[in-house]
Amino acid sequence: MSKLPVHGNKDIPKGLLRKIIREDLEISLEEFLELYSGYKGK
Repeated sequence: MSKLPVHGNKDIPKGLLRKIIREDLEISLEEFLELYSGYKGK
């Protein structure tokens, strides 16, 4: 598993985030959004 460096308060470009989700996490954008919405609710 690769690690994502923390960059303080800087935003990650949308294209890079989508690439990380698809290629590194190996899940669909829809699956990520579902998982993330559950995480944000806690």
